[in-house]
Parts: sequence; structure tokens; C-alpha cells
Amino acid sequence: MLRLAIALALVFPIVINASLASTVVVEYRLTDLGYGTGTNDSPQDITESGKVGLQQNVRAYVWEDGTRTPTDGVPNGNTQMRINELGHIAGAHDTRAYLWRDNVITDLGVLEPSGRAYTFSSSINDLDQIVGTSYRNSILSLCLANS
Repeated sequence: MLRLAIALALVFPIVINASLASTVVVEYRLTDLGYGTGTNDSPQDITESGKVGLQQNVRAYVWEDGTRTPTDGVPNGNTQMRINELGHIAGAHDTRAYLWRDNVITDLGVLEPSGRAYTFSSSINDLDQIVGTSYRNSILSLCLANS
């Protein structure tokens, strides 16, 4: 069984030359987020406060303050997922984008239901507005999902 450590940040000092007269040294601390068992296990997104949306064993989790919580209802095998400060997740499974909040999943639909249509989310803000892309009949469109 392949075991990969999933990490939040690397422990390397980074030197930033703020000006010719001063240098700022920033150090990062590595935080263990758990073990992965496959090549698709990875942290997917992080919020300003440090909530991490991650995929592990084809399941989605929210990691916060050392606790990993399963996101019941999020489809297994996500292709991507983004998280906001409220812990709501915008993701994509198969060919459809979704919003997950309060253990309820909402399909975000497609721009044009006829033909081959795919929708993928790229980002979510704290107002649950989601941006992404939609492919319809081999044409790429950029889209915004608002409630």
C-alpha cells in the first residue's frame, strides 16, 4: 500500500529581499494532515483561517485545527474541490459541478442542457458564489453560479 504524507506547508526558510537595506526571513512549519493511500490523495484548497479541503481514499474531508471531518454527501472520487471559510465546498464529480453545504449537495447544472455538457468549479467565496467552466458541444464557456 502506497502511503503518502499529506502536508500543509514545508519547513524551509524563505528569504524575501524587501529592500536593499532589509531582509525578512519567513519560516514555515510542516503540519501532518494524514496519510494518503493513492496518487489522487491530496490537499485541494486552503482558506485564510487554515481550513483545508482534502481528498483521501477517494473521500472528501475538511481538516481544521488538527481534526479531519468527513464531508457526508460529497461524491467519492472528486476531480476537484474548493472550500470557503464557512466550510462549504464547491467541487466537481464526473462531469458536473456541485455545491456542498450543511450536508446537502446541490447540482450547479449546465449552461445548455442539450448535447454533451460538462461543468467544473474553480473557486468559491464566502457568499457561496462559484466560478468555473462549462463545456457544451466542445465550446468552452466561463461561468458564475449565484444563488
